[in-house]
Amino acid sequence: MAKVDADSTLTYEEKVELYHHALIRPAAMGNLPVVLQLHGRTPDAMGGDVAVYAAMSGDLPLLKWLSLEMPEMFNTAFYRLEHVAFDIAAARGDFETVQWLVATFPDSAWSLAPAALGGNLELVKWLHEHAYIDEMQRNHSGEQMVGFILAAGRWHFFGECLNDQKKVLVDLKRGGRGRRTPSTTAAMDSAASKGHLHVLQWLSANRQEGFSAVTVKRALTGGHLHVCAWLNEHFTELFIPPTAKSGIKLLYSGWNKSAPSP
Repeated sequence: MAKVDADSTLTYEEKVELYHHALIRPAAMGNLPVVLQLHGRTPDAMGGDVAVYAAMSGDLPLLKWLSLEMPEMFNTAFYRLEHVAFDIAAARGDFETVQWLVATFPDSAWSLAPAALGGNLELVKWLHEHAYIDEMQRNHSGEQMVGFILAAGRWHFFGECLNDQKKVLVDLKRGGRGRRTPSTTAAMDSAASKGHLHVLQWLSANRQEGFSAVTVKRALTGGHLHVCAWLNEHFTELFIPPTAKSGIKLLYSGWNKSAPSP
């Protein structure tokens, strides 16, 4: 980048744009030293989209620096970077980052869905005890920001760097349908979609949101018939599609055939 600094043919705005592009990859990879070096050369190059990719990296030191350097990107009606970072960290089971986010943004509403999606029961329990959980407020607050992320046109700058993170956001239905109606059963739906029966059982015993036909649908779509069977056994009021019932019967049949004779 020294050549950029020394190039007298470039305007300041052109140099800022070059540094802006250069910042995207290290931000997406959570590489704080490189981000600091580039930001130190041209602070104006950071930009909102770079901050979004930094949040998606889930790197805690980078998040801490970002919260101090660009506080306007957090806890606002549009950006909500803390929610983006939270979704990624909770799905990974990254306790340290989740705890920092909850402590740093005490007025934010959080969701159990990302931790449930990752099958991270201990983190689900911790959030249940220590965080303000409001699926309706959390989903609504984050929709615009997540829609911006998924529609961002700079994926070609870093290829596969954020593929896993993007998949988490898609699985959580963050921004997938624009102004999607928030769901109180988001955590149950997310756990069911990945077949995390142990998480569903704990949620059933300790939370009041309950289950819905969407929970069954996502379990069935994911091929998790053991989850459908459990839901059918314990929540008979749920609508079970005929195809799911057929699948459950086949599953039971397979278990019976494979079970050792007494």
